[in-house]
Amino acid sequence: MTQAEADSWREFYNQFPFDDFHRYLRPAALAATAQNSKNRGEAIKAALEWLQPKSSPNSTGWSDAELRSFAAHGVTPPPRK
Repeated sequence: MTQAEADSWREFYNQFPFDDFHRYLRPAALAATAQNSKNRGEAIKAALEWLQPKSSPNSTGWSDAELRSFAAHGVTPPPRK
């Protein structure tokens, strides 16, 4: 893989993360609350918290899933904006 392609994939991941939260948990929360039109925002928030409890905070600003993805690719996470 060329450096340009790696940079392209990094930018794609920054725009469209493909961690478990975005691939599975958020869509599941949306589906679970689709029938409830009252307080949908709060219902989605509650479903997301139930599906993915908050992990221990870290000083990087990246989620645990994101940090594992960086580690798997041998990349040091950039500073969080």
